Amino acid sequence: MLVVKYSHEQYQDFVCDFLTRYYISTGQQITIVTKASLVVKLWGADLTGIVKLIKNRYSRANRGIPPKDAVALLRSLILMTFTGETSIPKWVDSLRSDPFLAVLSGFCPPAFLLLKLMMFRQILSRAWVLFIIIWIG
Repeated sequence: MLVVKYSHEQYQDFVCDFLTRYYISTGQQITIVTKASLVVKLWGADLTGIVKLIKNRYSRANRGIPPKDAVALLRSLILMTFTGETSIPKWVDSLRSDPFLAVLSGFCPPAFLLLKLMMFRQILSRAWVLFIIIWIG
């Protein structure tokens, strides 16, 4: 069953804590400055509403492996387009090698090391109707 795993406020707190702990307190503010436009674009984008729109595409049974965080996956795909990446396999590699991008997507370390291409393909297959609705307007 698909649920919102983290509120948008929890996401913001998570990103703020990560940036403070690993970049500001270690004197690596230049990384934040160079990627500030990405942070700003995602900071205000509350994507938790996606769950209501794609919930019926997921099983209602509480059996098997729980679904991945659909909001983080969508946020990551949006971030992928902001960075100009067009290949999902290359994007998955980028997330694994750059904790900044993974955390900005909403993935907790070290979970982003377990990211798989299939997770992104599943969210795309479930959300395609939503993307068409958004595109048509």
